[in-house]
Amino acid sequence: MNPTAGAGAIVELLLEADPGAAQQQGKTGWLPLHHACQFSSSAEVVRSVLAAHPEAPAGRTTKQPLPLHFACTNTTAGAGAIVEVLLEADPGAAQQQDKP
Repeated sequence: MNPTAGAGAIVELLLEADPGAAQQQGKTGWLPLHHACQFSSSAEVVRSVLAAHPEAPAGRTTKQPLPLHFACTNTTAGAGAIVEVLLEADPGAAQQQDKP
């Protein structure tokens, strides 16, 4: 059984309730995409956040690394799929340095 099954659908429901949430930076300056890339094991969660904020993969926040760089530190079983999703969304991210 996949413990993250349905997680993307839950995130979609949350974003339907508050569409702007995907664009809100937290206290650390991270966008929800940064959190999803670093801590989630679900590529579907990342896809859901990307659908709500398609510009997020290319955007840096307060001198933070790109979401792709966060995904590269993800140690979950879904990390490879998350990296693939991000590279599909922003192929140029692979050419960017870790910090601005």
